[in-house]
Amino acid sequence: MKTNKIFSLFIVLIVYVISFGIGTVILTMLSGLTPLLALFIANAAATVSVFIFNLVLKNASLYDPYWSVQPVFIIGAMYLFYKPGFQITHLLVLVPLIFWSFRLTINWISGFDNLLWEDWRYRKIKADYPKLSQLLVFTGIMMMPTILVFLGTIPVWYLLNAQSRNIILPAVGGLIIFSGTLLELFADNQMRRFKRNPSRDSYIDESLWRYSRHPNYLGEILIWVGIFIAGLVNFNLLSIPGIVLIFLLFRFISIPMMEKHILEKSQDYSAYQKKVPILIFGLRRK
Repeated sequence: MKTNKIFSLFIVLIVYVISFGIGTVILTMLSGLTPLLALFIANAAATVSVFIFNLVLKNASLYDPYWSVQPVFIIGAMYLFYKPGFQITHLLVLVPLIFWSFRLTINWISGFDNLLWEDWRYRKIKADYPKLSQLLVFTGIMMMPTILVFLGTIPVWYLLNAQSRNIILPAVGGLIIFSGTLLELFADNQMRRFKRNPSRDSYIDESLWRYSRHPNYLGEILIWVGIFIAGLVNFNLLSIPGIVLIFLLFRFISIPMMEKHILEKSQDYSAYQKKVPILIFGLRRK
């Protein structure tokens, strides 16, 4: 049954319903805490639940869609439990954010074969550190991204509780989120089309990828930049760590790990690295 994609996706759905259900129950028990702290604990509890299911099913890729569905859970809980009051300006941010969440989750579904499939990063960790693998999966693969995404979502809390009716910052933030989502969409579709070509090279060097080595990661960073900018309508210092740490995650962990992985398969990639900017679009070097 694990080889059946529909059955596997159904199991993943059950895992998330149970995990976020646990988070919701815990949130109801934490009414005495400050909202952001209570939301964080509930979110962490949901992550622990996903990790436990990973131990049972022996598949760390169960966590992969958590990145894109977590903000929807957090924001939904903000409205449900703390009732900040709905304003039409919220839609300027929430609509593109939901579009991003839906798009990224669908992208994961399209690449997920079944419960026997696991991302190469997790397989590498388990191969390199067999005795510490589950600890590394829990701390580095699951809990750290959970913390970063939660921190990145904090500006939405201040946006929802803003007294100002200023629509410029939410509109600009929403536009950046929408643009980042489209950039990710085009980059991922180009990569998927490239991988379907049986005579392809070992790495992509066409379309958006001719002018940025990681246009998909650039699009993802723009999502969080947009959230941060929208939150400036009711700025708080707690809004800063998320965007900074998420940028550092992509620039100094995710991208180097990916590039090392590609170099192990193709030494020619080093020539591509010298020609094409790592993140921001730019002219190709000769």
